[in-house]
Amino acid sequence: MNAFTGRWHLPVLAFAAGGVLASLEGEAFYIFVLLITVILYGFRAHIPQLLLSLVLLAAGFIYLTPPSPPASMKGPDTWTAVIDSEVKETSYAVQFLMEDEQGIRRQVRFMKSDPDEQVPVYHHGSLCTVSGTAGPFDPARNPGEFDYAAYMATQGVFTKMMVENHSDITCQGRSYVSFIYEWRTNLLKRVQQQLDPGACSWIKALVFGEKDAIPEEITEWFQTYNLSHILAISGLHAGLLAGGVYMVLYRSGLATRRQAGVFLLLFLPSYTILAGAAPSVIRACVMALIVLLFSMVNHRIPLSDVIAWTAGFLLVWKPDYLHQAGFQFSFLVTFSLILSVPVLKRASGLWQQTIIISLICLLSILPLQIRYFYEFQPLSLFANVAMVPYFSFFVIPVSFLLFLSAFVLPGDVSRGVSSLFSDFHHRILSAGMSAGDLLDIPWVIGELASSAVLVFMILFVRMMIHWCRGKLERCFAYGAACAGVLMVYASLPYLSPEGTVTMLDIGQGDSFVIELPYRKGVWMIDAAGPPPYMEDETRTAKTVIVPFLKSRGIDTIDTILITHEDSDHNGSVPYLIDQLDVGNVVTSPFYPVQYKGVKQREASAGDHLKTDGLSMRVLHPAENTGDANDNSLVVTFDLGGKSWMFTGDISVPVEKQLLQDLPDVRTDVLKVAHHGSDTSSSDAWLDEVNAGTAWVSAGVENSYGHPHEEVVEKLMERDMLILRTDQSGAVHYNFYGDDGTFSTFLPYNASRK
Repeated sequence: MNAFTGRWHLPVLAFAAGGVLASLEGEAFYIFVLLITVILYGFRAHIPQLLLSLVLLAAGFIYLTPPSPPASMKGPDTWTAVIDSEVKETSYAVQFLMEDEQGIRRQVRFMKSDPDEQVPVYHHGSLCTVSGTAGPFDPARNPGEFDYAAYMATQGVFTKMMVENHSDITCQGRSYVSFIYEWRTNLLKRVQQQLDPGACSWIKALVFGEKDAIPEEITEWFQTYNLSHILAISGLHAGLLAGGVYMVLYRSGLATRRQAGVFLLLFLPSYTILAGAAPSVIRACVMALIVLLFSMVNHRIPLSDVIAWTAGFLLVWKPDYLHQAGFQFSFLVTFSLILSVPVLKRASGLWQQTIIISLICLLSILPLQIRYFYEFQPLSLFANVAMVPYFSFFVIPVSFLLFLSAFVLPGDVSRGVSSLFSDFHHRILSAGMSAGDLLDIPWVIGELASSAVLVFMILFVRMMIHWCRGKLERCFAYGAACAGVLMVYASLPYLSPEGTVTMLDIGQGDSFVIELPYRKGVWMIDAAGPPPYMEDETRTAKTVIVPFLKSRGIDTIDTILITHEDSDHNGSVPYLIDQLDVGNVVTSPFYPVQYKGVKQREASAGDHLKTDGLSMRVLHPAENTGDANDNSLVVTFDLGGKSWMFTGDISVPVEKQLLQDLPDVRTDVLKVAHHGSDTSSSDAWLDEVNAGTAWVSAGVENSYGHPHEEVVEKLMERDMLILRTDQSGAVHYNFYGDDGTFSTFLPYNASRK
């Protein structure tokens, strides 16, 4: 034991490295193998440690391998298992996780018929029999899109069971943990009743780990400026709480030091559940428990050993944690800060320490942040320097005090005090967000490859080693190399001869992205919005279009060509103009909408739209047809060795007019008009177009029945390759020069119509 004092992180890192190795593929796997080999070679003179590292590496490779989905995603209509998670109830649904005797976990969910519907109370640990329909989670259908199925897989959950009515769930019994969850629910209700709603949203986030009540624009701002760690309950929260409770018990004379310590040993596990039991919460509370236990026996332990034991315990207990972003961020930041203590000790003054801490927190998770979110704010360091002390010394302590006030002060008093806090906090955040607009210089890099993440982390570790040793020149050199990795990766599209045409799967609508070789230009043809019944008009742009663009390293769109006025073609355009750098918007002369803050030009039949590497010819409209669909811009161009035609939502009469006006309408790739509706795609049109490939953009099981069976049969009769978003998700055409290949984001099944 003494031989490893201060070095317990080494065996734990070997164990975790085995799990990382098991999850890597391609060049990243070989880079990591080379790195491990170099590190192990350094232990050649210490045979026992070398053998132990090899054993733990192999153990991690086997034990921490990412969970595999079951052979069949379908399950029985009736299933008996135990609830092993907190029961989440919203105004529209109830859901929880269950695990059976075979260790199979499923998410159980049913929708409420009414927000006020009274449903039975379900408890953690209850043995339940559920009747419903089991199946897999819906996967992401576009690159860059949040993949809920993959997220649930990191928790070992691959299937869900949809229940029609709560009467299809019968339960009995409950666990002791369920009483803590029930206590948590009652505390939340009390806080909501006694405190100002604005203050309550922050107390829910900072005390209970529930961030859903914080306004979306604030959470987005925190994410943009790398401040999300403030909202995640961590060691700071646990330390403040434990220290506060300890001081109250000991200083008030209610308990001796030992009695206060014993109380905390019993209280902290309960607080872990109270605060939501996220990986960061568990990590913080387990570390606090270890430190507390050793302090009670008057034994000091290095913090590096504390975090190593905590990480080892959590990985053995829940191997799925290794693949969860919350676990990765929490331990990387904490471990980096612990190892940087020599640097912090040399800092002069609180502000210098704050800057160093913010910088280390930023750099330690930067490659993973870019991998998950595709961008970062280079000036976010200043936001951290301002906001971390503000939250650490004011917001978090006050949140705990206001939480207590909900139980010890009259409702009017606690509501009044919390209202003052809410108003002051709102003003500070508003000022911070306004100042943040001046620092809003995002660097969109794209989805960072695993190999780039590894190279960055190797250089970062070397940078920290030299910083701790006071070798600032070498530290700066390695820091510059870290920045160099990101700069090289961000510049790759501008050095690549590859171009891409993508048909995004945004549901029932059209959105196409054209990326020219060497990033000479990025064009979009249409940018659909969500269905009209959805209140959030920005949803499609936020969840599909912008994530795709940023995953490709795109923050500038040279031209958006809008075929016509319809929300399933133009609904996301205002958001894209607001959030990205859009150069031009092209519409027909009969398009009634004028956009602010962007150049807008009109195009009609006979016009040519040119840029370096792309020339579009406009075929229609020549005159106003009186119908928005039939006024659609129809364009054709050559790219990647193929001719392309995009037809908007034109109908058969327009097709007939085009055949009369144009001597040649042949094309290689046809975007089938109006999502495959039978109001378009006449036999005469398809015969003259004579396309080899048909692209159909339609929503899964859409209410219109698109593409209509009659149209699909026409396309098949002409031996066209039919690529549909409702079947294959996003569709790509990747090309080099005049050669290219089609691919689909979801597996393509040629047997499907």
